[in-house]
Amino acid sequence: NARDREAFETHMNSCRECGIAVEEARSQHNLFAHAQQFKAPYGFSTRVMANIASEKTGGFSWTSLFTRFAEVIVLLVIIFSGIISGGFIADNLMQANLSSQTSPLSLDIFDPAPPDSLGGVYLASSVSGKGLASYPGISFVFYNHPISPDNRLPRYLDLGLYREQRGVPFTQSSNLLAALHTALHSLDAPRRFAAIGQISATLRHRLKNGHFELLADAAKSSPAVISIVLPRELSSGQVGEQMERLGWLLSYKSRYLLDRNIIQICLMGVLDERHSEEMMDAFLEVI
Repeated sequence: NARDREAFETHMNSCRECGIAVEEARSQHNLFAHAQQFKAPYGFSTRVMANIASEKTGGFSWTSLFTRFAEVIVLLVIIFSGIISGGFIADNLMQANLSSQTSPLSLDIFDPAPPDSLGGVYLASSVSGKGLASYPGISFVFYNHPISPDNRLPRYLDLGLYREQRGVPFTQSSNLLAALHTALHSLDAPRRFAAIGQISATLRHRLKNGHFELLADAAKSSPAVISIVLPRELSSGQVGEQMERLGWLLSYKSRYLLDRNIIQICLMGVLDERHSEEMMDAFLEVI
């Protein structure tokens, strides 16, 4: 009220310490009022309320056990992905209508990697090579929930241990980490996605004009991987070896590719339109 306000102002005029305190409080208020605002990640409030509920209930939880199991499975998938990825493509993949294929391990039916947030994703994994264009050898696991150490798990597979230690508490290659740091520092994701899409579209157009059979349409595949089903009279292994002798490294040596006479053009690492065109010129000459 007016009486209290008058008493407050009278005191402020006579008390230097209180005047300084009020000015500091006013400055902090203005600082927060004009600070840049950020939108919370997708699913943030849901995860917070779920964590509060789990803390209240306590005790044994099948959900918690499933969470641990899922975390171990994701890490094992990362470790063995180089061995098993693509190894289980259905035998009738080339003969069947591609629109009905749902094989989960074929690179060619993955959706293109979106440049959006993973805020609503429970677990995600990545590697230092491939799209990041660094040396292979480092893997990452992203999670959207608190994880505690679990002594029932092998220490190398315990995400909770990594989180508790605020990093990987085991020996790492400084060379790999330095290369990854350089790759991430120079990464321009929007430009990279656009470059991959443009080069992929150009190469696909030339292949279709040459009447080559592509394993999947552009709408159903990652632009970074173009899988070419060669005719029976040509050997994917021999074509791949000839390309190697010309200085171009294509993917063809995996057993599942050789068995299906497939050769792949992978647009990873440092991309260049001119070199991509030269590679395609060499490929068409070899064929």
